This record gives sequence, structure tokens and C-alpha cells, in this order.
Amino acid sequence: TNHPVNIPTPGFLERFIETHQVMLFVNARLTPWIPEGHRPWHWPLCLKSQLWFDNLHFRIVLLGNPVIFWINLLVLVTIPVLLIHHHFCEARGYYNLLKNKDVKDKMVFACRWLLIAYLLHYIPFFSMNRI
Repeated sequence: TNHPVNIPTPGFLERFIETHQVMLFVNARLTPWIPEGHRPWHWPLCLKSQLWFDNLHFRIVLLGNPVIFWINLLVLVTIPVLLIHHHFCEARGYYNLLKNKDVKDKMVFACRWLLIAYLLHYIPFFSMNRI
């Protein structure tokens, strides 16, 4: 006779924790190959490509999309400049004369959160030993 078996399925949080434990376990056991090592400051400048497959006869190298890299670099320079400009203009009282102060405030709010989100994603890579 077949009896139904009720196996509890893990929820999102349990699967999330397990996935990160496995990632940390695997990442801790990888050994770097020094000539092909990557550091986080290489990524926005596209200083190194990523070797994906290396064989005796051929290599597969991930180059990335140069358009995305250049847009990323442009945004990484532009957003801090805009935020610094906004800070100085607001400190001098220039924005009190503008009619579209609301639009400027929304733009600054969006720029701040985009920069914070990028840094929250990017900064932890400096503490990791990447291959």
C-alpha cells in the first residue's frame, strides 16, 4: 500500500541561507591562478578579460560588452560629480531660485540611491579572494 509522504519543503530563507553557505564553502576552496587573478578595481576599467575555458588548442575569453563598460564608467564618474555639485549649490542657496527644485530633488534622490546600491554591491568584493 502506498501512503502519502509529507516532506516539509524548505522556505525561501532556508534555501537562501543554504545557497550562501554552499557558495562560501566552494569559494573558500578555490585556489587562485596568479597570472589570471582579478581584483575589483580592474572591473570598471575593463583592465582584464575573464578566462572562461583554457585548452591546449583554444581559449574562450569573456570580454564583456564594451558599451556597458563605458556607460558604467561614465555613470560612476558623473553621479558623484552631480552629487557634489548639488551639495555646493544647495549650500550657497542657488536652488532656492529654481522653478524646478522638485525635479532636481528627485534626480538627486535617485542618484544617491543608485550610487549606494552600486557601492553595496561592489565594496564587499574587496574583502574576497577572487580568482
